[in-house]
Amino acid sequence: MSVRQFQSKKCSGPRRAGSRSDHTDYDSATSESRITKRKHKQSENEYVRMADFKDFRKEILSYLENIKKSNDEFIHIIKSEINEIKTQVSTVIKTIDILSEKQLLLKNDLADLSKSLDFHTKSFDDLKIKTNAISKEITQIKKLEQEVETYKCRLLNVEREFNIQQQRDRLYNIEISAISALC
Repeated sequence: MSVRQFQSKKCSGPRRAGSRSDHTDYDSATSESRITKRKHKQSENEYVRMADFKDFRKEILSYLENIKKSNDEFIHIIKSEINEIKTQVSTVIKTIDILSEKQLLLKNDLADLSKSLDFHTKSFDDLKIKTNAISKEITQIKKLEQEVETYKCRLLNVEREFNIQQQRDRLYNIEISAISALC
């Protein structure tokens, strides 16, 4: 197709079957005469259906209103229970804080008691060591006392024998010199 042929044709879009390319001869008055308007006929059944629908609508609305009221009551009850739980939780938190403070005090007291117990245990161990040492010394002293008693008895025996011997020597006139007196 040449450019001239293309320009000579007046295209106003795609062509449709039964449509006119030129709308100038289209008269609006004739088009209105072609349109017929119908009246909507309602039967008694439709009036009954409308009344039934209105009754149904009222029932649904009253049912929904009842649900709303019961939900509002339920929500009010839940809100009051939540507020009650909040007060209980705050009371529990206060109690936990008090118990935490008391636990901390008890922990400190327990630490002090533990230190005191350690000190007393160490003191007891020291006393036990000293007591064992003193017990050994007492045992040694008792042995020494027994030895002293034994030596006293021997000394007394020796003195008696010495006295007896001196008396015998005097009887026999024997004189021993250069022996010092023991007592």
